[in-house]
Amino acid sequence: MKRIVTLAAVATLLSLFAGQLAGQNIRLLRDFDGTSANIIEVSGFGINFSAEVASFERVGSELRFTLRYPQSTNPLTGVEHEKLFIALEHYVAGTENLGGTLTITIIYRPNALSPFRDVSVTFATQTASGVFVPLESGWWSDYFLNQGNVGRGVSIDRVGDRVFVRALTYHALASIDDPSIPRAPGVWVNGSGLIRNNYLSVVVDSFHGGVCISCVRNQREARTPAGRLILASISPTTAVLAPPGERARMIELAAVPSDLDLDRLETSLTGRWLISGGDNAVFGGFPVTIGAEQHDPGARLYRYSLSFQFGTGRAECGPTINGCRIYVSFSGLDREFSLFEIPSAGVGNRALYVQDTRRVWAPVMLRID
Repeated sequence: MKRIVTLAAVATLLSLFAGQLAGQNIRLLRDFDGTSANIIEVSGFGINFSAEVASFERVGSELRFTLRYPQSTNPLTGVEHEKLFIALEHYVAGTENLGGTLTITIIYRPNALSPFRDVSVTFATQTASGVFVPLESGWWSDYFLNQGNVGRGVSIDRVGDRVFVRALTYHALASIDDPSIPRAPGVWVNGSGLIRNNYLSVVVDSFHGGVCISCVRNQREARTPAGRLILASISPTTAVLAPPGERARMIELAAVPSDLDLDRLETSLTGRWLISGGDNAVFGGFPVTIGAEQHDPGARLYRYSLSFQFGTGRAECGPTINGCRIYVSFSGLDREFSLFEIPSAGVGNRALYVQDTRRVWAPVMLRID
């Protein structure tokens, strides 16, 4: 017996397929555990970083967010700005039990001339995946911010499961990168807590003063409670930060030193490293010296020479290969081996990371100088 497919069904499938092609998606950054300890990521639908939550309404297990500032008014362009993040704990207490399902509804206008539309996604409770993302300690800045002008940013220190965060509030300083931010005295927030399932939620203190954490004036000022800060790790070098009273935004590990023509891959590999090899590596446990970088502007690559006790090698990094590639040649063998392919999100200042088949990040090279 033949199945009869109606035109309406075909239209529905085509609309869903078109949505997938357009990269339209609403997801939670961590598995839903029955609480609001989560961050929504919205991509596509004509919504991007410039959107803000104009109003919020809760109807039973449904959370409804109405957005403002359509894409047509947004001066920012590029893939890095085509996502909107919303920290649920800024609207619903994380200690509250939301039940077995959660529906997120986004109400928006794709442009100033269009009527409002809405899209809903329902999530059911799941067991946490247990995939650990090891945030690298260091200075972080807004994603794709001109790192030559990091007047604002975030200091993240991680010791095991405890994370220490010090952040300059997003609205505190104007910058060349975002002149829409009003000028005001710098406000720092500071706090620490245990990160669970790649998610940190902590009440932070605030203090005013100069644009540095250690400014003398800051040390003389009494800190006051500022609200809840949310941090969710995506990779060892990227995360979503939601300071108290501010929109959530994507941040990245700031490279040292800074070189603005190679996108995120700005960290020089020059120095001494220890190849740890990861869980399933054939090679591992020996030190490697990486020589001075050679910049190839035509190929948009950094090239390096490698030397170690058993042979030599080379490395190349850049956006054209979306990360770094490490090659080695052993003395007495007329052959070059591809040792590691490091994705751009795994290129840190103190370590290089790869993901295994379970999507677990693990350091395969550690800086030792």
